[in-house]
Amino acid sequence: VAVIAIGALLKVISANKKAQSIQSSVTNINFALESMSRDLRTGTNIQCSNSVPPSLPGTLSSSNVSPCNIGYGSFIVFYSTRTPPNGSFGGTCNLITAYAFTGSNPPYTLQKAEQQLCNDSGYSFSDLISPTDMSITNYQLGVLDSNPTGAQYPLTFIRLTGYAGAREKERTYVDVETAVSARSAQ
Repeated sequence: VAVIAIGALLKVISANKKAQSIQSSVTNINFALESMSRDLRTGTNIQCSNSVPPSLPGTLSSSNVSPCNIGYGSFIVFYSTRTPPNGSFGGTCNLITAYAFTGSNPPYTLQKAEQQLCNDSGYSFSDLISPTDMSITNYQLGVLDSNPTGAQYPLTFIRLTGYAGAREKERTYVDVETAVSARSAQ
């Protein structure tokens, strides 16, 4: 009876660890995609870049949208609605934000960088999804100019696949996809 009870207890503990792993990964993915969606919905001059390692420009080109399907090491960069604090050096502008999947082999890391001052290129990328909680094995990130009539409402799509859980036995696999359209014309 004790052996059977211990076996059942071990299965309950294993199921609990897997449930916690799933909850943590879902929370991380939800936060990352919601943050990206919110920023991209209000962003302008959405463009792609393929510099490796990623480094952001001080300004973006004047083209409204740069359609792309991003490969490894590339990123999406755009003007956000954020502006520098009043009285800060560098003038008034909309600050640049970028999202990138980095890494040359799986697992990849989803990162975000934000400008702090106008014409500032001295900022760094930081992880948006914790690599210890979620291993991203594949991704797609791209921008489409979705309106052929002249007013540009770019459509940005994001897809990531991966798993949560360190051991094979406890892994939960995910495949998440979303699309974001700008709220106003570029």
